[in-house]
Amino acid sequence: MEQTISRSEKISILMALIQEDRVELRQIKNIIFNYTYVAIASIVTITAFFILNKQSVEVSFRQFSFIIAGIFLIYITAFSYLKYILTESRKCLEARETFLEDINKLNTGKFKPLVDISKVDGVKITDNYLYTLVFFVFFTLLVCMAVFSSVIG
Repeated sequence: MEQTISRSEKISILMALIQEDRVELRQIKNIIFNYTYVAIASIVTITAFFILNKQSVEVSFRQFSFIIAGIFLIYITAFSYLKYILTESRKCLEARETFLEDINKLNTGKFKPLVDISKVDGVKITDNYLYTLVFFVFFTLLVCMAVFSSVIG
């Protein structure tokens, strides 16, 4: 025997899931911002370390560039993966919100709050402003390479 769920219970379930989705989106964005801070701090710290210890630590510009580029590649990989997860999470949120846009959908058929996001084409909110963080990391990399090159020469 199938148990029926009232309309108010369906709305409560949807609201709880939407709230959880929004918390997840905030957490993913926080992780992206934290990775950005760590990448910038790492690049600046390594640059300062090599410049301040240029007598005791022999590092060529090529070795320095390799280290800094490695940090940037790790950052880009993490950023790309997190941006993908953010987009997929946003798809899930927007698919659930469509239930609330058309309340009558809750009365028809089986109630399926866990949606299949493979059928969702795109998202309304793309979070493209996060790409400016990649620019900041890259700009920091270029500035540090220029400073290192001019000091160490």
